[in-house]
Amino acid sequence: MNSGAWAYSYQLTQLNRGLNPYNFSFVPVAYMIAYYYFPKWKHFILANVGIAILAAFITEPILTKMEIYKTFYWKSIYSFPIYILLHIIFRFLMYYILEKNKSKNASQKGKR
Repeated sequence: MNSGAWAYSYQLTQLNRGLNPYNFSFVPVAYMIAYYYFPKWKHFILANVGIAILAAFITEPILTKMEIYKTFYWKSIYSFPIYILLHIIFRFLMYYILEKNKSKNASQKGKR
């Protein structure tokens, strides 16, 4: 929920207000690429910062100039740490799920 800090001029559907192609294309694809190509944390963090810079300081202003994305009291600098934190949280979550899966598979093999 954005609390009225920003709005999108175009909606995908009337049922899902605020959802736009940017949120479903650029951001997730960039995160997937970083996750795939940078398995070590150090390189992953550097790539993540690069994605956050691109998303917050280049892509968001372009979308604003194109009048797709409108900000009211939101600034790009606010988005920057959010992009970084979301990506790190998702990576921790992914590792957690993978570890749970490994231990579950190992325990199932032991029962056979």
